[in-house]
Amino acid sequence: MNLDRLQRTLLEAARQSPPTDSVPAAFERRVMARLRTATADPLALWGAWLWRSAVSACGLALVTGAISLAQSDLPADETEPTLELASTHLEDALFAPAASSSENW
Repeated sequence: MNLDRLQRTLLEAARQSPPTDSVPAAFERRVMARLRTATADPLALWGAWLWRSAVSACGLALVTGAISLAQSDLPADETEPTLELASTHLEDALFAPAASSSENW
């Protein structure tokens, strides 16, 4: 295959059909879809995930605080030792993976 001949043929074909001012249909959608699928900066992705996790952590802190405040007004019932605050159960559930990491397999 002669690359010079192919290049001349393609250039002649391009010269015979001049560009127009019209935009193809749904061109903007195709460009935006292509930008969404393109690989982004890894640091930007990391930062976005950190912000999402920060919002989740703040929500969890608000829920835990609300539960703690609601439970603190209740009188302490010492006759029933199984009665514990809901926040204590939540704290135990949150710290359970860290406590079990010391086990050896």
